Order: sequence, then structure tokens, then C-alpha cells
Amino acid sequence: MMCYEYSGYGVSSGRPLEKNLYADAECALDVLRTKFEVSLDKIVLYGQSIGMAPTVHLATLHRVAAVVLHPPMMSGLRVVFPRIRRDYCCDIFSKKVIQKM
Repeated sequence: MMCYEYSGYGVSSGRPLEKNLYADAECALDVLRTKFEVSLDKIVLYGQSIGMAPTVHLATLHRVAAVVLHPPMMSGLRVVFPRIRRDYCCDIFSKKVIQKM
């Protein structure tokens, strides 16, 4: 098991920006693959809450063993506006991204 912090969260330096979420996730995956020599078919990605976004991002780029989303956010906009019933094109948690997995 490997855990990491996003830039700007916890004791991690940097700024908590969306692009940094993805970069941090890719860096963590790279460390698993290169330093620890773990093959993609042995990696299970786990994303919780906001961690769903970088987890889904990695899963669309790399064929890993499995992906676990707990509890996933159905929509970034729905977190702020829970009464919204439809997806919007600008939502980073859109179905189009998830369908690439």
C-alpha cells in the first residue's frame, strides 16, 4: 500500500490546485512503477472523495488491475449544488471522463 498527499494539503508544500492533484497522482504512480518496480497489473487505484478525480484521471491513462472509488463524488457541481439533476460540460467529474476507464 502506498499513500501520498496532494500539494498544499497536510504537510505537503505547494498549492492545492486541480492540475497539482493530477501531477501528484502521476508522480506517485511513477514512484510505484520505477522505484518499487510494481507493474500496472498489480496496482489497484483507490480514490476517496476529492481523490476520485486524480484516481479516475490515472485510470483513463493507465491500464491498472482495478479502481476503487469510495465514496465517489458524482459531480463536482453536485457537491456544491446537490439539487442539480444533470451533468454540465464544464464539470471535471463528467461521465465522459469516467467512460474512458
